[in-house]
Amino acid sequence: MLYADDLVLLDISSTNLQKRFEEWQEGLESEGLKVSADKTETMVCARTAETLRITDKTVKALKQVENFRYLGSVIHAEGGTEEDIKARIAAALKKMERVIRSVV
Repeated sequence: MLYADDLVLLDISSTNLQKRFEEWQEGLESEGLKVSADKTETMVCARTAETLRITDKTVKALKQVENFRYLGSVIHAEGGTEEDIKARIAAALKKMERVIRSVV
């Protein structure tokens, strides 16, 4: 079985987003790809916390998160860049430590 990875669906309405997710899941699975509800996450980008309930075709609710990594960047629900900057600094420090250890 093949898997799809790093897909993003965006919509203003949770109803439209549910419909789009169902269409994507159906389309991907018709091509032999599997959408894993356990690994699929949802996030609402807003200034205030909102709950979003999106389900897969078996009516299993997808996990809602406050931030996630997409194409190397950390995206936060409130739109800030702090998490991304911290993650990039941590990654750079980790690489630098490896280089220093290999030299010493």
